[in-house]
Amino acid sequence: MAKVNIYLGREKKNGELGDWVTLDVSKPRVGVIVGKRGSGKTYSASVLIEECLDRNPRAAYVIIDIMGVYWSLKYPNKNVKELNTPGFKGLIEPKGYADKTRVLVVAGDVKKYQKGTYDGTLTITPNMVSFDVWLSVFNLAPDEPQAMLLKSLLDKFEDKTYSIQELIYALTEELETGRYSKQTIVSLRSKFEYAKSWGIFSKTGMTLRDLAIPGVATIIDVSESSKPVSALLVGLLAEKIYDARKELARIKSWAKVSGRSVSIEDKNIPQTWLIIEEAHNFLPSRERTKASTPLITYVKEGRHPGCGLLLVSQEPAALDTKVLKQIDFLLVHNLSHKQDVEAVKFIAPSPLPRDLDSILIKLGKGEALLSVTGSEVAKKVKIRPKHSIHIARADIAEDKDVVELGEQPFSIWNEYERLKREVVELKAKLIEYQKRAGSKSSLIEKYMNEINKLKHELEKKDQVISELNQRLAEKDSIIRDLESQIKALQPKKYAVSRLKQRLLNSIAGALRDTIINELNSDAKSVLSILGEHPRISLDDLQKSIPSKIKLLKALEKLNAKRFIRIETINNKDYIILNLDNLIRRLSVEPLSDEDIEYVIERIFGLGII
Repeated sequence: MAKVNIYLGREKKNGELGDWVTLDVSKPRVGVIVGKRGSGKTYSASVLIEECLDRNPRAAYVIIDIMGVYWSLKYPNKNVKELNTPGFKGLIEPKGYADKTRVLVVAGDVKKYQKGTYDGTLTITPNMVSFDVWLSVFNLAPDEPQAMLLKSLLDKFEDKTYSIQELIYALTEELETGRYSKQTIVSLRSKFEYAKSWGIFSKTGMTLRDLAIPGVATIIDVSESSKPVSALLVGLLAEKIYDARKELARIKSWAKVSGRSVSIEDKNIPQTWLIIEEAHNFLPSRERTKASTPLITYVKEGRHPGCGLLLVSQEPAALDTKVLKQIDFLLVHNLSHKQDVEAVKFIAPSPLPRDLDSILIKLGKGEALLSVTGSEVAKKVKIRPKHSIHIARADIAEDKDVVELGEQPFSIWNEYERLKREVVELKAKLIEYQKRAGSKSSLIEKYMNEINKLKHELEKKDQVISELNQRLAEKDSIIRDLESQIKALQPKKYAVSRLKQRLLNSIAGALRDTIINELNSDAKSVLSILGEHPRISLDDLQKSIPSKIKLLKALEKLNAKRFIRIETINNKDYIILNLDNLIRRLSVEPLSDEDIEYVIERIFGLGII
């Protein structure tokens, strides 16, 4: 897969700015941005989002915004001083992302937000919330009477679309059956009545496909919502995105193995990044929150099915660092607290400078240390200026000296939401008039005329929606043309003759057969990990595998088959994938590094290990 590099800023060495610092986002990544308040961490997250929207439009981006900042991505940055930051003068043009960002606020909190700073409201259907998430939301153990009642209640409504109020009615009816105590029923009903007050549930809520849209950042602004709502959304989205992508990966794998064509139209959720501000509120180190369980699964198992994650926090020591030990990149802004610095040392994916404490405390605003998996050393980075403006809702509310937003940019999402509301209202009126016409024969003719008028209005609105969809299609066509032009300018991809391809495929086939027929499940599991980490210490390997795997026997088997070699450096054993040497020995002619990479991709890419 070709790299998709995003440009975060320029490397800073000895006070001078050097080359651009890039990050490959062609595959889903797990990243963390930390720094104390005011150090620029949210600004850096916004730069990363801008870059992803510009350079990786195939992925979707869902942002949980507790700070109320990311809505300003819609507006171009008109701060000349900021755009002309030394080292970036003339390189960053002001532009907004009105059509690539969609800001949603919880329907029950919409009155708390300033008009023009959001595109629409968010509601979800209760049936989107799984039994496990409800347990977390209500802080129930699975064996409690209320949990058992909840399971029975959800089973009753399985495969149905229902409202919170219908659940409350069903619990009231349950009082008459005698199956559960009155206290159990009333307690659970009170919890649902509390959940109803959040204003996020409706019978016609959004689905994951409404939120995970390729090339679009869906910003769910919960800066004015309660903590239970924020935790519910984080847990729900982590669970739904992971489950959807896992199901899609399973279907595609089956189609590849079976050779059958499988329809994935209704399951085609794109690779999705979940971006969470103030992440220590949802994945803390010392306790479990309503979002902890699905987030832990998302972090540990989400890479393969295509789940990216970006956590932003001002308190790295408060994060569950054990879970984050396997992150792909870490961007560290100014930190001074010793516990926070120690947490950074623990989760950093690459070596850090020895004088880290001194470096971090001296970092200026907008400066950070970038640690990326596979890099030899962390780099000091001056983050580039944003294309869009950077204003928090709190700054406007406190009447701080902020740059004028200017005229509100046209957003296709505003128009889409407005038309959607009008269609709903018109359909409601249509239903109302049809009912009246059916019950009052004397008014049938009058109401039928009104119905025809409403139908005509609906047709007009549908035509406008169709035109908007056409505009979206035209923009997509322009993007595809630009991608084709960019692709034409890029170096040609690896090409190989048919004869050599047969040789390479036969080598890959022989090695796959050996893996399948001569390795046990433990050896295959270890080999699978080495496919992702070709060079790993024995200690780290032991941490990466389940305890039930007999590691030493698996290593003996792999070593006997020459799939690995073991090296000792500074009294520390390292396990090294030996496939390159093995492939060259099997070949009847010399092979290039690209040939070797092709064979390895064939071995691991078919999902047989």
